[in-house]
Amino acid sequence: MRNWIRRLSLLTISTLPFVSSTAAQNSATSATPSPTIQAQARAVLVDIVVTKGNQPALHLQQQDFQILDNGKPQTINFFQENTAPSAPAVPVTPMLPPQEFTNQPATPPGTQVTVLLLDKLNTRTADQAAFLEGVRGFVRGLRTGTPVAVFTLTSRLHLVQGFTGDPARLQAAMSGKSAPEPGNTALAHTAQDDAMDRVQAAGMAAFLGIRDDSAAPMNQFRANERSSLTLQALNQLSRFLAGIPGRKNLIWYASDFPLAIFPDARAGQTLAQDRALSSELRTTAALLAAARVAVYPVSAAGIANDTWTQAADKVESASIDGMQQQTASDQGARAANIAAMEQIATDTGGRAIYTTNNLDKATSDAMQNGAHYYTLAYTPTNLQPDGSFHRIEVRLQDHKEKLEYRRGYFADDSAATAAGADPLIPLLADGMPNSTQIQYRVSAEPASSQPASGAPAAGGNHQLTGPLTRYFVNMIVPADALDLAAAPDGAHSGDIQVALVAYDHNGKAVNWTGGASSIHLTSSSWAAAQQQGIPLRLQVDLPHEPLLLATGIYDLRTRKAGTLEFPLDGVAQP
Repeated sequence: MRNWIRRLSLLTISTLPFVSSTAAQNSATSATPSPTIQAQARAVLVDIVVTKGNQPALHLQQQDFQILDNGKPQTINFFQENTAPSAPAVPVTPMLPPQEFTNQPATPPGTQVTVLLLDKLNTRTADQAAFLEGVRGFVRGLRTGTPVAVFTLTSRLHLVQGFTGDPARLQAAMSGKSAPEPGNTALAHTAQDDAMDRVQAAGMAAFLGIRDDSAAPMNQFRANERSSLTLQALNQLSRFLAGIPGRKNLIWYASDFPLAIFPDARAGQTLAQDRALSSELRTTAALLAAARVAVYPVSAAGIANDTWTQAADKVESASIDGMQQQTASDQGARAANIAAMEQIATDTGGRAIYTTNNLDKATSDAMQNGAHYYTLAYTPTNLQPDGSFHRIEVRLQDHKEKLEYRRGYFADDSAATAAGADPLIPLLADGMPNSTQIQYRVSAEPASSQPASGAPAAGGNHQLTGPLTRYFVNMIVPADALDLAAAPDGAHSGDIQVALVAYDHNGKAVNWTGGASSIHLTSSSWAAAQQQGIPLRLQVDLPHEPLLLATGIYDLRTRKAGTLEFPLDGVAQP
């Protein structure tokens, strides 16, 4: 799988001629999302949950709010009160031709959506059964029609169940009794992932010269690696949710939240100790803000006791000094973890939930908390894209209400969301959730003229053998989904990266292709693209077996991504 990473930049894509058929025009229209306000530095959007007591504050007006940006009052130029619909909404499914697919979300506009993240990477084994049972209890009491998706996190993010309003389907996915989302199960990858983690950690430790007896450096490395994996998962969830309008709830269950910026007794819990992780944290904050994700950290540890009180035999043999030291250590660790939870929630507009053993009620409370909110937008008086952090403060005339909203943004989103040399690679791993920042349509068709027997295979897997069929994989991207620079003569141009990976039923990559490409559209081509979209084409040879094709588009200017995995039956073609 890793070999295709090095070859990706050597491959190219081609731009298709525009199609003028009515069917293509209609499907392009149906796959284009309705306009939404974007949370960028020049138009800052803030979602605010306002409660009085334990109830939402209703019917507030624009004049009731005041927004400050770095302490300076701002003019509100957009205001909206948002309430979850009283009746379940019907998902909007794009009308597409047969064998054509889209990553446009099917959630209906105005619907509150919730993601449950079951974080096994950061949860002690003793706590995992409790939080799984708590989530199952929540699902059993869920109202039909409320869109919920479920993910797990081990050494990578796994999609257990995509958005569905059917509690029975969620229960089946949680119990493993139903077919999982393509390429994923809730539990099957855990042992494999843990083994891979150990091998990778041992190899990296050897590379860094960390000996087995060097506990502190190794603990620091492992903690930073865990933090990095967690941030990657949050980034992927942000891209997955970006195409869904409105505020989203991310309910995150874990024993330990490794994103604290406060010093504490545990090694590696301060991200400021690692400059690379600090940069990743900045990227994550920008992606969560742009996707309008409010995080609700839920402690899977429940109501914890001090370690020394959990075993009576330890009390008899322990000295008073030892007990005091252990108690201080336990209390310091809990305080640091709660501080991390509070900061994550505060920074994103969510709410931290801890010291409770009733996790199903905690989940219901989190969903209820985010069901009613106000959306405000303003244009900052300081428009310098200097990359600095701007602190947001929202005030109400009546100070008795409690406000929950994201507390800031970076003045240069593009700098904050910078990616590596091959940004699509982590997003195209088998079973990754679709990224919806760039929405597009895709289809695969056998080439009308197949290569002669013995001809080199198209794609990056040069060891591919056996009967093969050459496919054209066609993508249609809405013109406004990409950041294309306009020239005085009306032409538009930009730079993108496109990739495709074909996986067999075991999740093994059998072939791949893609690379960087420059788009150049004349004024007439741009006019056509605004009506029909921008067509792109990849060609690849594939074996005669059922496959999953993971496709992706990345805008190198905005650093936004779109990905889509779809099935190919792999039937031999004449």
